[in-house]
Amino acid sequence: MLGPSVAVFVALLAAASVDASHFRGGTISCTPDMDDTDLVHCNYRMGWRLSSNAGECDQHAIDNNELMSGEGTWNTPNGRIPASFYCTDYSVQEDWQQGVNTLTVNLRNATTVSNVTAANGTYTVSFDGCCWISVLRPGGGTHDPDWQVRTQFDIGVRGDTGRPNSSPITASSAIHRIQSSCDAVVRIPTEDSDGDTVKCYYSSVFHECGEACDPLPFSHLDEDTCEISYNTSHGMLTPGWYAIALTLEDYPPGAPRTAGSGLSRVPVQFLVDAYTSNTPCNLKPQLIGQTPEAGDRVVIPAGGTYHAVIEAEAQSPGATIVEIATVSPRGMIKSDLVNDPDMPHHAYVNITWSPTQAQLGQHIFCFRAQDSNMENSDQRCMTLVYMGTHDVDECRDNNGNCSHACVNTVGSYHCACPAGMFLSLEDNKECEDIDECARDPGICHANAACINIWGSYICECDPGYFGDGTTCIIDIDDCANGTHGCHEHAHCIDLPGSHDCICDAGFVGDGETCTDVNECAEGVHMCPTNASCTNMPGSYTCKCDPGHEWDGTACSDFDECSVDNGKCEDICINTVGGHQCACSNSLLVLAEDGLGCTLVGAETTCTNEGMELALPEEQLALVNTNDLHWAPDQNCRAVFNGTHHLLRTGLYQCGTTVTFDSTYVIFTNLISLINIHNATGIITRDDDIIIYSKCKYEREEDVSAQFMPIPGGLEFTEVGFGTLSIRLDMFHSQHYLQPYTVTEYPVHKSLRDNLYFQLQVEGHSQRLSILALSCKATMSPNKDDALQYALIDDGCAVDETLQFYSSYNLATQQFGFEAFRFIRELRTVYIHCEVEVCDASEPGSRCAQGCAPGARRKRALSDMTGRHDIFQGPIVWDETESESKVASLSTGALAAAVSLGSLVTLIALAAVLVAVRVRRSRNRRAAEYQPVQTDCDD
Repeated sequence: MLGPSVAVFVALLAAASVDASHFRGGTISCTPDMDDTDLVHCNYRMGWRLSSNAGECDQHAIDNNELMSGEGTWNTPNGRIPASFYCTDYSVQEDWQQGVNTLTVNLRNATTVSNVTAANGTYTVSFDGCCWISVLRPGGGTHDPDWQVRTQFDIGVRGDTGRPNSSPITASSAIHRIQSSCDAVVRIPTEDSDGDTVKCYYSSVFHECGEACDPLPFSHLDEDTCEISYNTSHGMLTPGWYAIALTLEDYPPGAPRTAGSGLSRVPVQFLVDAYTSNTPCNLKPQLIGQTPEAGDRVVIPAGGTYHAVIEAEAQSPGATIVEIATVSPRGMIKSDLVNDPDMPHHAYVNITWSPTQAQLGQHIFCFRAQDSNMENSDQRCMTLVYMGTHDVDECRDNNGNCSHACVNTVGSYHCACPAGMFLSLEDNKECEDIDECARDPGICHANAACINIWGSYICECDPGYFGDGTTCIIDIDDCANGTHGCHEHAHCIDLPGSHDCICDAGFVGDGETCTDVNECAEGVHMCPTNASCTNMPGSYTCKCDPGHEWDGTACSDFDECSVDNGKCEDICINTVGGHQCACSNSLLVLAEDGLGCTLVGAETTCTNEGMELALPEEQLALVNTNDLHWAPDQNCRAVFNGTHHLLRTGLYQCGTTVTFDSTYVIFTNLISLINIHNATGIITRDDDIIIYSKCKYEREEDVSAQFMPIPGGLEFTEVGFGTLSIRLDMFHSQHYLQPYTVTEYPVHKSLRDNLYFQLQVEGHSQRLSILALSCKATMSPNKDDALQYALIDDGCAVDETLQFYSSYNLATQQFGFEAFRFIRELRTVYIHCEVEVCDASEPGSRCAQGCAPGARRKRALSDMTGRHDIFQGPIVWDETESESKVASLSTGALAAAVSLGSLVTLIALAAVLVAVRVRRSRNRRAAEYQPVQTDCDD
């Protein structure tokens, strides 16, 4: 035990402002002068970036013992001292250099300065600054922390040795590289010349690390061995830099080892570089052969020289050793790297060290190898002890007659006792136990028992009490009796004599106050892209943004057009996160609601007696206006007033219809506008515009239409072949898997829909072939109808959209074209074909010739003697399914007496409905008529 008069010396490393990115850690250890106890010698090792202003270290500087200027100054009780150093080691591959030096503090001239001289006779020497290289925080993010390296040293005479204490020593490479996917161990070597026990802990315990106090994530620090074990089963390091600050404390053998109670504190700081690599974890370079083992201890006699060979071997295929880096004492010489030409993956260096008399004592020497993949071997460290002038080790002979520890010194020795014991005053060799319980009956609490043990004592609280024995109080279960005071979002953990409040998941605080973590605001949520985060108490929810839907893995764009056509009344265009409506006819524009289409300026006026539809001339440039009339009655013609075409009718005239629904009585008439923009010849594939004019008196429209089927097919007899059957069928798709059945006729199609037909001959055991010599379209089943449109002539396509499709069956011929209509108002189309049946085995038959105009055509003798006519239809140009009804509504104040069992007064609503036959591309679904409304004033 140290007496009250013992002086305590504290050395605190810290520097004035120094360049942020240059600092690479360091350590310092102080030892009192054996001859003059007012002098303290502090040996320090500092690391810097190799290419920094601290000077560039190289082998020439090491060989010539060059003093580097360094950066910053030491703040000591004797004032500021330059932080110069002698270069000892460097790494070109990792861009760092290290050097050592010694500063001496004269306590006789010490001055009391804040942060230099502390209470109870402790002294400090400081070297701090800003900043480390930008490093990662364990909780996420980066910062550029200040550094502070601090040591404390007790120069009082120890009761167990009778001499001042010497601090432990340590050393570390400036950078330790860890592959984030591989387990790793960072071993920090320690030595203590007094034989004390050394303990290692993170410097954050006493804030001896500036702002760089974070432990290495997913690792465990063994405080007894000073090893940091990184375990990937606990998690994987984020690639980047980590600043690590550790503190060593030394304790007399057997003494309690509580952080802060050691005889001295020694810092060691370095960087960890976490990186990603595809190199397997078991293919790191290996130290081999004559290389010293980790933990070796070599004593160098006075005037002696230490020699060693460090050999390394690359394990990865194709890799070579590029560097063997060392952490060495001043004056050690390392040869150039030698690669073995017979074994390219093998290399070595020679080490030579001739210590001086000033280097008496212990020195730590570390080394590791690096290959061309930037992979490092494990670091090995050993201890070199220089004895200086020849000394007789009295402790070798019968332990110096000491009952316990014998400590050899240059020219002498002394006995030492563990903590809790003292040297006998009679011979200074025997250790006697101190009975602390008898010497001080009040050393333990009144509610505790004192138990003396060899070299120490124990205080144990009585049953029902808790504490450390020096303080004992009644143990109460705060969690059970409800006096814990934990927050409603925290849980209580009972402890001996106390309790702990831990905030629930999703909350932060001290347990007595817990605040919800807003995962959304802090960016720690796991919501995917295109989703919004909503914070909840203790949690959060994710919701896909409008226009997106969850597909099981992500929020993907939702095709609004696939559901109810996106509520568009004509064309729906899907966009990322939304959709747009459009109009297919150039005469129409999008209505104000963004959903429907309207003819600009079309307006219906409703009165008590009738309705009037006004169409602006300027909007009808591409419409045939020569014969405008109400469609049901050609005698009800339009009147042109110079700007508008006006169509008038009474509510019960010109074919006006009256319908009823649960809400309105509706008077409806219509007009058909023929689009002449692309009309040529006798057919067109452009749409007409049907304008419905409505006056609504609290009611709505309901219209349907039906067509009777007319099945196709032809039976005939051919001489020499018996009874044959020829069919002309229409199919649902180009795959020709399913023809339309009799019950499906008439087939309803929209303009430009693809139509698929197949001719087939069957009924004979021979293989037959068939050819459509000509096909045409009429408006009736009569093939000689005056109005005809040619599709195929001489086996050749005439219509520009007609295509022939190949078939594996020669007895069939398949073709298709786009749907059209005749310009006249009749909406049915029939297809007539003249066909020829041939013997498929004849290569020169008419069927084999295919498309052959008259000049080239040759008829084979085996061709069938007759040609046959066949037709199919009707194909209905279906307004009710393919026209988009575009409504232009206007309100009117019509008071009409309508007899529905009694006289009622109805509010009139005017409407203009424009039916658009929407043109569709081949791969789109059949068009549908959808009402699109545009408001119009009466």
